[in-house]
Amino acid sequence: FKIPSILAMINFISNQTNYEFSIVGDGDIKKIQDYIDRYKLDAKRIHFLGKVPYGKLGEVIKKHSIGYGMGTSLIELAKYKIPVIVALASLDHKLFKNQICGGLFFNKSKGYDGTDLILKSPESIGTFIGPTIKEIELDYDQISKECWDFAKNEFSENENFSKYLEIIQNSSELNSLDKKTQIPSVSFLRSLLYKNFWNNEI
Repeated sequence: FKIPSILAMINFISNQTNYEFSIVGDGDIKKIQDYIDRYKLDAKRIHFLGKVPYGKLGEVIKKHSIGYGMGTSLIELAKYKIPVIVALASLDHKLFKNQICGGLFFNKSKGYDGTDLILKSPESIGTFIGPTIKEIELDYDQISKECWDFAKNEFSENENFSKYLEIIQNSSELNSLDKKTQIPSVSFLRSLLYKNFWNNEI
């Protein structure tokens, strides 16, 4: 589901002599390489770094000026105070017709992680890699700060853990030993199916 976004960025980079693209991870590199070969893309500025130990990830990120990722990687990138572009997850694995992205990682709703295409089609996405990078170029320092502030304010460990603790401390006590109704039990139908099908390997 990440490959279409990676290929969209590779398409962009292949025509930009002033940018390079590093790919961290050990996924299906052959599929990416086949795509580069098939479309005769200029891959001199594409770097496959492979799997990087978490303890060394910060060193790699610091060597780059823009982050591009999805999921928890967005927070990981933003905490190093660089602008972060949201890559879109293609859950049906279909390649994008255009160099679309999720825009910059700030002023987004809670839980925004690049899975927009669950509810939308790629054709309905109006944000593209080129104009997003141009926006970064116009005000690098401010966008870096906006991404950092968004990660800090929306994904703070201390704040989130404090909220979890508050919910737990204010909840009523659950004592499953005293109240049998609180102990989960298997439904009659599920129990019957298990005894008659799974046990007989039918």
